Amino acid sequence: MQRNKILQATLSLNRILYWLGIILLTVFIGFMFHSIISPDAYKSLLITENERLRLIFDFCKECPRNEDNVFLSDVGTPMKVWMLVRYSVIMFLIILMLRKGVLIWKSVKERSTFCAKNSSYFRQIAIYAFILFLMVSFNFVDEGKHGIGLQIGIAMEWLAVSLTNLGMSEVFKEGLKLQKDVDAVI
Repeated sequence: MQRNKILQATLSLNRILYWLGIILLTVFIGFMFHSIISPDAYKSLLITENERLRLIFDFCKECPRNEDNVFLSDVGTPMKVWMLVRYSVIMFLIILMLRKGVLIWKSVKERSTFCAKNSSYFRQIAIYAFILFLMVSFNFVDEGKHGIGLQIGIAMEWLAVSLTNLGMSEVFKEGLKLQKDVDAVI
């Protein structure tokens, strides 16, 4: 039987992203712990969050210190801990989703596409994506002299991923029923 190159490429890409995610999570945790222990080590590291609530780090030696620019060394420890927990959980959930994706692609490669495990994996991905939807829809932000503020923004892409995977779970559940019917006839 001919090997499916697209399937193999997708499986390989999922594996690469999975391991890259683990490496990035490890580096991020180490970096944030170091910034908590040695806050002065990052005096020129500017941090911002874009409109999609994604954290952006930028080394900026020429940036003026004003209300618009927030440097990591100026952020308090409680806010750094919040950033560490929030982004670590987000990255961990994405890693879990990638792992389930690898398991699904492996089963498809092994010709056991419609099995109960795949339906369960899609349902688990849907749950992880829904938790991500909740996690990225709100954030606490350091507002300097004004204290801590709450930022709210609905992340529709994670809700769409959740609903799509929930639907795929049901499709695979129906596929399993049909496969059992075909196997019973043969």
